[in-house]
Amino acid sequence: MYATAIPRFSTLAIASVIVLSVTGFYASWLQIGNLAALMETSYGRALLVKLGLLIPLLLLGAVNLRIIGPRLQRDATHGTHFGRTVAAEAILGIAVLVVVGLLTSLPTAREVLSAQVGQSSFHVFDQGVHATVRVAPAAVGLNRYDAAIGLEKGELPESTEVLLRVSRQGDIEGIREIKLNPSSGGRFTASGSELSVVGNWQMELLVRRPGEADWRMTRPIEIGSTPPEARLPGPPPRFSGILAAAGILAAGGAVAALVVGLRRRTGKRSSLAEVGIGLALISAVALGTTRISQTASADVPNPIPMSAASVAAGETTFQANCVVCHGPDARGNGPMAQTLNPPPADLTASHVDAHTDGDMFGWIENGYPGSAMPGFSGQLSETEVWQLVNYVRSLRHPVADNAP
Repeated sequence: MYATAIPRFSTLAIASVIVLSVTGFYASWLQIGNLAALMETSYGRALLVKLGLLIPLLLLGAVNLRIIGPRLQRDATHGTHFGRTVAAEAILGIAVLVVVGLLTSLPTAREVLSAQVGQSSFHVFDQGVHATVRVAPAAVGLNRYDAAIGLEKGELPESTEVLLRVSRQGDIEGIREIKLNPSSGGRFTASGSELSVVGNWQMELLVRRPGEADWRMTRPIEIGSTPPEARLPGPPPRFSGILAAAGILAAGGAVAALVVGLRRRTGKRSSLAEVGIGLALISAVALGTTRISQTASADVPNPIPMSAASVAAGETTFQANCVVCHGPDARGNGPMAQTLNPPPADLTASHVDAHTDGDMFGWIENGYPGSAMPGFSGQLSETEVWQLVNYVRSLRHPVADNAP
């Protein structure tokens, strides 16, 4: 029974592996995109573990197909070996599923790198206090300081004060103190030009809680003449339209025809293989002509109505986060503009009308690929981002002060 079942099952398995490999590669490309994302993020390393488990799984399948299967056809006593390899495959398959479950719980590599573009950050947990500090763009000139403070047990008291003290060896000004203003959710923010010299600085975070000893930690931070180099991969390829669907169907047909045709021992073998090759070419042409370049959120409408209130809220967010690059009037003439390549966009220009609200939301959340613009997904809420989109729209299409 095993001797006849193995070849039939192997044909199905080969086709399945080809399909899973192609779709898995594309899915990985969407979520990772480059070597830095693969090697330097938890998502990328988990994917490497998954691949490390898949390789011996496929090798065991090949052993069953090429070695044990033919032996079973000659001698049924080799069924014990087949049972052992199948059990090993099952164990490896379960391990792969565990890693896949882990992948679904991790932020994608693109999201992690987007959050790192144009900023320097560090996290520490000590004596029951979690603290994450971000400095953007971590370059000489005006910077935004953001500290997120949380307690292992209990809530942070409302009267908590958070300070940053920065110093540099040989700096005649000594220690410079920055008081951060409380925001929501344990966040404290400020903007300033204290980091005025290129080089290595010491940054001390000081948390003062009523009735508690001051909590502090010190970390080095490197300040450059320009923001940290963006390591974001380029936008992933996406496909749209009826031709794309036809291309996918043709690809599936190509796999089936190739696998069945190459494994047949009859005269129809070559004709089926030729059909598979033809379908593969049709698939490549169809998918190639329907490739589009867009952000995942391009078609998402703005859920915040355009109003004077939402525009005012968006302007507040803009002044607190975007002025350093785009300038106070959003013309791309901020204090850091001359140091950036490419330069910041002029948000009052006509090109803004060519982008959807979803496009702008995606760029604000994840950063703009190939530029120093950081992603604000960890700093701004979705509501704040949509309000910021409304403000940018209002620069070219003003809203009346009495608009609802």
